Amino acid sequence: MADFRDGLERQGWQSLAARLDERTRYFWAIDSISNAIGSALNTEELMRVALEHTVEATGASGGVLYTPQSDGSWKLAAWQNVPDEIAAEVLYVGADAPPVKALLESQGPAVCQVLAEGPTDMLLAVARDHGIQSWAGVVVRGWDRAWALLAVYSYGREAFNQAHSEVLRVISQLVGLALTNAIAHENTLAQASSQLQSRLIEMETVLGSMSDGILICNSEGKVVKANLSACRLLGTLPEKLIGQSLLEERWNRSPKGDGEQYRPGEGPLSAALMHGEECSNCPIEVTVGEQQRVLSMTVSPLRKLGGSGDDGAVAVIRDITQEREMERMKDDFLSILSHELRTPLTVISGYAQLLVRKLTRRDLQEEAGFAGQIEDHITRLASIVGDLVDSTRLEMGEQALEAELADMSALTEEVVGRIRADQRYSDKHHSVLLSVEDGLPHVMCDRRRIDQVLTNLLSNAIRYSPDGGKIEVSVGQVAGKSEGAKTILVSVTDEGIGVPPEERELVFERAFRGKRSNSISVQGLGLGLYICKLIIEARGGEIGIEEGPVGVGSRFWFTLPVSDQ
Repeated sequence: MADFRDGLERQGWQSLAARLDERTRYFWAIDSISNAIGSALNTEELMRVALEHTVEATGASGGVLYTPQSDGSWKLAAWQNVPDEIAAEVLYVGADAPPVKALLESQGPAVCQVLAEGPTDMLLAVARDHGIQSWAGVVVRGWDRAWALLAVYSYGREAFNQAHSEVLRVISQLVGLALTNAIAHENTLAQASSQLQSRLIEMETVLGSMSDGILICNSEGKVVKANLSACRLLGTLPEKLIGQSLLEERWNRSPKGDGEQYRPGEGPLSAALMHGEECSNCPIEVTVGEQQRVLSMTVSPLRKLGGSGDDGAVAVIRDITQEREMERMKDDFLSILSHELRTPLTVISGYAQLLVRKLTRRDLQEEAGFAGQIEDHITRLASIVGDLVDSTRLEMGEQALEAELADMSALTEEVVGRIRADQRYSDKHHSVLLSVEDGLPHVMCDRRRIDQVLTNLLSNAIRYSPDGGKIEVSVGQVAGKSEGAKTILVSVTDEGIGVPPEERELVFERAFRGKRSNSISVQGLGLGLYICKLIIEARGGEIGIEEGPVGVGSRFWFTLPVSDQ
């Protein structure tokens, strides 16, 4: 390009070379403006950058940019090489000001070569007083409306020509498009921000009205958000709770609901933050003033967007002090009631047995039958009382289980044999089938209690199955949950009424009786399976229920870990 220009000058084409210089400068200026406004972050920066490059491209002394106001006036939004005191004088101009009117009425750029001529208003008077001789401007449009008025000025007369007008036209198109996009983007952001603010207000309202306490912690375990209920339950003020670490030792060592203490790194929040584990209804004791409270804390890790890692945790806490006190009172009542009932029941049972023998010896069969019914009902009542005592003691940890090596194959065969011979069950003509793997290892358990579990599962299978039904009992070895661990699996499958899916999680709860069991008038308090669960879990095993293999009946099972001795 430089060689071509030099050749033009050598041939006497100086004016053509000058025009080529001017066009080249305009081309690079427009390209520079396009790049600059494309990288602007907002409308304010975009207008400032556009004006700065326009002044440079036109070789003007300075420039101004006005934006429309709601009252019809125009406000100075950006200026280049304009002293602040002058900018203050022309901060607002009316739509009837001659330069503004000329620009708005023109179909393209407007140029005023001699400012001293023509009508005079406040804007022009200020310009003339400061030596401005000529100006050129253009309306920046978009969406069929005027976004801005862009004008440059010079201290020399006739400083702008047709080429400057073309440059202004191109610049106005570029800036108009950029402003349209930027304003649309800002409107979208403003709308999104308004919606987000509304959601935040809603969330604050919901959190503030909840009776449960809500704590939100960052990845370091420090509280970043807490509602008023959380502060009330913990007996502290919001400003003291925010920023406090819930991973500190005194939190990790907060007493559990059973009086023991969490070891460091063992607390519910530690489980969520360090291991990504959810912790439901973990009891924690806190002291508020002179009052001891038991709180239930449920903690879940907060997942980062995309599911990669955790970004903190949210904890829901509620006061279960009264619930625990009610449970304690209920357990105390049941314990006292059970103990007080056992002694008279033993006496009544003894006298009933004696009465049966005497009436039988006197050949009073009908009367002996009545006495026998008394003995049967006393036996059943004693069994219920025994269940109440067992459940209470096991639940409160007052009854330690024996630990001895046991052969589950032999133990299961013993219980099945006893059930087969029991007249109460043999009259129903059930077929009890037993399948045992050979060479099973021993388990460490309380033989008497596991016998109780097996007896309960088998008697339930018989009671809830039709006469003559088949009951399958199997004993085998399966892999444990941890690597290399082995467990003994015992299952009892029947062809009875089954358990609906929605009740399978509840059958091991205390005093639960399903709808189907009520429909066939099976007696009991619903403590048998609950006691089985306490016994099995106390030995490190699991217990559960599944649908029968042919779609009818149920399959109850439990596991016990294989002993390493």
